[in-house]
Amino acid sequence: MSKVKIQGNASGTGVITLEAPNTNTDRTITLPDGDISLGVGIDDNATSTAITIDASENVGIGTTSPSALLEVSGTGYSNATFTSTYVSGGRTTYNLGPSGALLGYIGNAYQLFSGSTSDFAVRAQNGLAFATGGNNERMRINSTGNVTVNTGNLVIGTSGKGIDFSASADGTGTVTSEVLDDYETGTWTPGVLFGAGATGLTYATQTAKYTKIGNMVTVNCYISLSNKGTSTGDALLSGLPFTTNADADSYNTASFFTTAITFADMVQAHSGVNSTTVNLKESNNAGANTALNNTNFTNSSSIIFSMTYRV
Repeated sequence: MSKVKIQGNASGTGVITLEAPNTNTDRTITLPDGDISLGVGIDDNATSTAITIDASENVGIGTTSPSALLEVSGTGYSNATFTSTYVSGGRTTYNLGPSGALLGYIGNAYQLFSGSTSDFAVRAQNGLAFATGGNNERMRINSTGNVTVNTGNLVIGTSGKGIDFSASADGTGTVTSEVLDDYETGTWTPGVLFGAGATGLTYATQTAKYTKIGNMVTVNCYISLSNKGTSTGDALLSGLPFTTNADADSYNTASFFTTAITFADMVQAHSGVNSTTVNLKESNNAGANTALNNTNFTNSSSIIFSMTYRV
């Protein structure tokens, strides 16, 4: 038999107790000094706890051990809608079924809903912000759809993935990819070879940099010799930071400036396929091409060159 009990104590503070005795699990609500104390949580009509407020004042809906200020969890939501406002001073976690969780806070009013068990959407009136470390804002999606990353980098975690430009207009040729999947800058070590050797060859200056955007690499280099050494054979510039593409159409030309290198006609530089070297050749008006070699160089020869090639 259930009962309602209202009693006071010596100080006059009221206490209300509702009990359901003679059951396996009593349900008790106690209000001392204006607070509500729940023995376990707010139960639904079955046997599980629907809402829990733990000792750290975290609120759990659908979970008895909330790990954040508010945690809503469950499985198989269908068109579930949650409406709330940003709560200052804590992290809020929303678990929408097996699809995962949204971590962060949402400015102004918002709605979260799941159309199936595999996806969910977030709607915000004026913007959606994500914060870590004491509500320090890290990323924001504004009302026009622009995404701002405030204090970090946008990291692509899987090789071969990147920014997809498939929504843009295509050229008249055959499109093979519209994903920008790489960007980096760095230095590399350029060198001079005669044949395959560099015996006794030393440098006064040997500096180079590169920029790689997608599958295109641009290199810049300055080489100055202090001794050309004793090796003989065709002259090659060596050490490209990435191997050129192996396709037959992947020959590349370089622009360059030289000092203390002798030649009678025009010098041209190019790189072949599947290569990390640049060839130096002398061409004349009759169409003859002759490779520069060790005899065209002096101990103080220098070369400045740049080239863009596909990898």
